[in-house]
Amino acid sequence: MRIVFTLCVAIVLLGIPKANAEQYGIAQSSSSWSTNHNQPDRTDGIDTAAVTLVKLIAGPDQGVPVLLWSDDSSQGFPGSGSGQFSVGAKFDAKVRGEDGSVINIHAETKDGETGWVTIADVEYDLADGHLFLIKTRGTKPRIAQLSVDVKKVSSRFGMNGLIKFARSNSKIVSFWKDAEPAGKDTQPVESDS
Repeated sequence: MRIVFTLCVAIVLLGIPKANAEQYGIAQSSSSWSTNHNQPDRTDGIDTAAVTLVKLIAGPDQGVPVLLWSDDSSQGFPGSGSGQFSVGAKFDAKVRGEDGSVINIHAETKDGETGWVTIADVEYDLADGHLFLIKTRGTKPRIAQLSVDVKKVSSRFGMNGLIKFARSNSKIVSFWKDAEPAGKDTQPVESDS
């Protein structure tokens, strides 16, 4: 009787143990568009673009978002992902540069809170930002990592909301309108941190 009473008191004081709701994998949504075809102020990356939001899920947390944004609406970021206990979550994709080169993209988290992205063999820490602009047009790809509130972006996911978001961010506009030749040799990484 004393053991049952002690067990009941322990449950009341400590709470009933809950099952650990860990999840592993990815969630992905994409949007692409091409608009304003005959407008003189048309900007590749804004008026024609492909955007993919990937959430890397590893553990009980909400996941780590990665936002990939390209100037080529015909490609998108077709990719695959996986998740596994003690390994974390991974996402792999490819996009082609205008010259036909393949730009490999790999995103990974071990804990569902932190992570990294590798684009064209350059590694980026997600602590420095979750948005990656990928300029595929030009002689070489060009990548910019920006720190933005991904929740605000994901709430507007769709052509009109994303175009409005891009036009309201001077760093995004500047990146897409930059006439300098693209390439890792001239400007390998831009960061908004």
